[in-house]
Order: sequence, then structure tokens, then C-alpha cells
Amino acid sequence: MADEDAEEGQEWDALRMRDDEEMGFFTELALHETERWIQAITRKKFEYADDFRKSLGNGVLLCELLNNLQAGTIKRINKLPGAIAGLDNVNVFLAACEKTFGLKPTQLFDSSDLEDLTQRAIADEIKKNPINYIIQV
Repeated sequence: MADEDAEEGQEWDALRMRDDEEMGFFTELALHETERWIQAITRKKFEYADDFRKSLGNGVLLCELLNNLQAGTIKRINKLPGAIAGLDNVNVFLAACEKTFGLKPTQLFDSSDLEDLTQRAIADEIKKNPINYIIQV
């Protein structure tokens, strides 16, 4: 009985690993297709070819995408360097997606999804506001 349980556990582990590999493959495929589509509409290359999140993080390309889909959607794009300008652009993009294109909040990503998730950024964020992380745990 124990051998059967162990064998069944190994089979499930193998299936989960295959599912994870397939999900990774299809995620990469979707990211590549999305990048290609954004570049085709905006006629601009991603600034960081190997980092989808970082290329969209300042929100400029997202705002330009909407303006190419419907002229004048975004009146002002904040091109100043810095995280605050990027957050402003992403929030303007998300608001325009709702107002102009009729998307629901459940169909949109959260602006924090584009934040820097490197270990250093996470460590810096924990130092700044530890209570938020403690509550989540």
C-alpha cells in the first residue's frame, strides 16, 4: 500500500512539473506575441528586449499604445524619469482602459504588477513598510 501511494505521488509530481513547464512555455509565447503586437501598433521597440515588465513599467509605451488605437485618449504622458511618473502613466492608462474602452477593473492588471520585483527592491520595500508584509503573512 505504501509503495502504491509513493508511486501515485511521484506520478502527480511528474504531472505538476509538466503542467508548470507547459504553463511557462505558453506564458512566454503570450508575452512574445503581446510584445510584437504593441511594437506593431506603436512602431516603437521595447526598451528592454529581455524584460517585458521593465519595458512597460514607466507606462509611456502603454499610453502611446492607447493613443495609437484611438487618437487623443491620453492627453498628457509623463516622460520624466522616476517611479512616480511611471505610476502616474500606468494609472492614467488603466483609467483610460475603463473609461474609453469600456474594460472592467477585473479585466485589468493592478498598477503594482509592473513594479520592480528584484530582491533589492523587495528588501528596500520591506524596510520602508514592514507592517504591510507582516499583515500579509
